Amino acid sequence: MSDNSGRPVTSVPASEAITYPDAVTDRSHVDHPRAALMQDVFVPHVFDFVTIARYAQNMVRSSIPSLFLEPLAVDQSTIIGNGASFSAFKKAIPRAPTWSETRSFDGLSIIQSNPKDDVPSQVVYKIARVAFTEAGQPTAETRQAMKAAMMEMFALVHPPLLKHSNIVDFLGLAWGSNFYDTSHRLPVLVVEYADYGNLAQLQESEILEPQIRSSLALDIGEGIKILHRCGIIHGDVKSENVLIFAHPEKKYLAKVADFGFSLVGEAADAEVHIGGTKPWKAPEAKKRLAKQFLKATDVYSYGLLLWRLATNGKDPFQFMPSSALKGDSYLSTLEIFKESDGPAKNTAIETWYLPYIIAEQKDRATNLSPDWLAKTISNLRLLTTATEAGQATHSEALANVYPMLKDTMKMCILTSQRTDSIGRMLLTWARKDSFYGRISSALSKCLSLSPQERNLDATLSALRGNPSTEAVYATKPAASPLANGY
Repeated sequence: MSDNSGRPVTSVPASEAITYPDAVTDRSHVDHPRAALMQDVFVPHVFDFVTIARYAQNMVRSSIPSLFLEPLAVDQSTIIGNGASFSAFKKAIPRAPTWSETRSFDGLSIIQSNPKDDVPSQVVYKIARVAFTEAGQPTAETRQAMKAAMMEMFALVHPPLLKHSNIVDFLGLAWGSNFYDTSHRLPVLVVEYADYGNLAQLQESEILEPQIRSSLALDIGEGIKILHRCGIIHGDVKSENVLIFAHPEKKYLAKVADFGFSLVGEAADAEVHIGGTKPWKAPEAKKRLAKQFLKATDVYSYGLLLWRLATNGKDPFQFMPSSALKGDSYLSTLEIFKESDGPAKNTAIETWYLPYIIAEQKDRATNLSPDWLAKTISNLRLLTTATEAGQATHSEALANVYPMLKDTMKMCILTSQRTDSIGRMLLTWARKDSFYGRISSALSKCLSLSPQERNLDATLSALRGNPSTEAVYATKPAASPLANGY
């Protein structure tokens, strides 16, 4: 759910899955006979839900005052969104009053005070949207929400994930009213509140500097990596499912969230359907997959997330030189584009970077004077000189260089000023940058049509600038898309 909690909208229940935990796909592609098959294979009971909830409760010693885990606190919290499987509520937790006391003993003064607590200032309650029959089974319409809540609890309390810095923190278990019947109490997941919402929201509000994008990219990759080490496939990797928190050293910290529709690879049958959200899902995800290829679907989606991160949260397919990717049948055409290995063939920065820059600045265009234009060209030359000297690889120097780039971007929207020299200078900066200079190499390692060729470790290595995976474009002559009508 896209709201102040940062809890993103989760993929809607699947049309087909034949094992527990089940995967899901988009609601627009629900196949009712297959959905019926899924329901026949595993029908959860309220007892299953409560059993996993008790396990979750035993795994976490919550620092939240017990008063805020009671039904009254949950029921009086503020709703911040409804998703397919959960309703989310926000609750502020006031700080305990501070006190100090000075005592004197034989001329010696001792000051006592209450210790600093680690109670969060706000929490998010996630309540499963489940209705039950008289027999204690979830109704057919809400069965997937039940499974999603069970999987979410299972994943969040798994010891390697419980305190991993790139997985959203599970803070405890509360109890609240059932969405469909307020006389019933249900277990409620308590998770941390995201300071800056999700990644998509952050990029809507701020143009991130390259070193921040690089840091967030590595955070997300590490989150996916620990999931895969635990045998868990996320199933819906996208910007909306990444929460952003404040960090004292690197400004932002990214955490992977929403595991309601994940699945455990080892628990899966030989072939299963995996979920996802168009257009961020792998091309093979529309059919049954052998379970050894399930992790590769996450890696592909991670690649598209990286590309979206590089284009300031925009759809990166919009900046590729293919008019066929526009129009009412966009999603269908895009699937054909993926099946022809189109994304992997267009990862070179020359293909998409300048079209992205131009599109990014169109909404910010102003009437520019000759003096401004002369100053901008001068800044661009200084920028190019700095990158050629290697200064832009250092964060301190980049802090001074990047504002010039943002100002210079405005030139690209001026039709009369679209020249090869400007394009070459911008591409020179991008190739030398600590994020953009590595992104093409990273994308090439996770967007292959063949699942066997996708490699998460190699992608992370490329993002870190491993010499063996640096971008191959540093010495390649710049081809300017500006000259081709972008």
